[in-house]
Amino acid sequence: YTYRRFKFDIYIDGLSPPGLVRIPILLDFSPSSKVPFGYEGISIEISTHDLNEDYKIVTRIIKTPKGLLRDRIKVPKPVKLKELKQSWRFMCSPSWVPCPYPFIIEHLVKTLDDVEKVEYILPDPGKVSEREIKKINDFIGNDGLISFTAGNTIDYAIYALGLKNSLLTYFRNRELLASLLKVFHEHTLAVTEALLERGAEIIFHSNFMGGVSAGWSPRIWNHLFKPLIKEHALLVKKMGGLFHYYDDGKIMDILDYIRELNIDIITIAPERYGNDLKLVKLKLGNRMCLKGGIDPDIIRFGSMDEVICNVRSAIGAMANGGGLILSSSDSLHAYTPFENIRVLINEVKKYGTYPLKQ
Repeated sequence: YTYRRFKFDIYIDGLSPPGLVRIPILLDFSPSSKVPFGYEGISIEISTHDLNEDYKIVTRIIKTPKGLLRDRIKVPKPVKLKELKQSWRFMCSPSWVPCPYPFIIEHLVKTLDDVEKVEYILPDPGKVSEREIKKINDFIGNDGLISFTAGNTIDYAIYALGLKNSLLTYFRNRELLASLLKVFHEHTLAVTEALLERGAEIIFHSNFMGGVSAGWSPRIWNHLFKPLIKEHALLVKKMGGLFHYYDDGKIMDILDYIRELNIDIITIAPERYGNDLKLVKLKLGNRMCLKGGIDPDIIRFGSMDEVICNVRSAIGAMANGGGLILSSSDSLHAYTPFENIRVLINEVKKYGTYPLKQ
């Protein structure tokens, strides 16, 4: 409804597979001991104890037929939480709650023995709901495009192991990292098949933790992650779908590798990440649809003039010859001023029609 309110050409990224309820790979501030329907042979225990006057420790233990998985986070108490909010008062709403990820002190996967346990906390791909996919498609109709996420091999594996641990494990225990990627990859492919068989048309593959900006070298990206992305894309194409890839960071050093992927849509992070949108258009624009160009932080925190400048700059860099979905590279964040959204839409309607205005 928000999309239609502002007269967007609706494009929704990464809807979760209808019918699948995941056990979170990352422990959050409100963990549940309830096991979702459809999981066999597991139970979840949550415990809490004080660390000091500022923080408490939340521990989750997942019992599987192959043994225990455990993770822990450090959670700020009310007074500390208020202090954290105050320190961010110029950037965030008073309702802001700090992201738990920086407070993780123990990840789910530590050893090779943990990998086979992970298989028990992944949802059954057979439970993807064809009826719900149809309802979603019927609701949007011809007003826009919807992409579904089948999960993400790379992100989930690194979330389970931790980014720092994953980087170190690549050099110290590559078998562990490769085995964990394999488990999540096989599950992602199975969910992808289920989605496409039941009416999904576009599969969204995000890559937050496996990009160059996350710390991986272009060489490692090429031989460790590219084959997984390529196999995922080939499956989608084989089944008649479209493949949408998003790298949440700088891609200039891997542009030539991305050209080798059989993908249809690529979302590009903002220029402040180090991306040259004109060069991206030059190298990729005749092979795939480009999506992005709008910096969500400019729309969230910038002036109206800055929004106008961002829109015109993005159109100038990427719209020539078509093949562009002009959008936020990530999302329109919470508390984005409606005035800036209106300016964004007005500028797109004014300058985003062909022939392009100079």
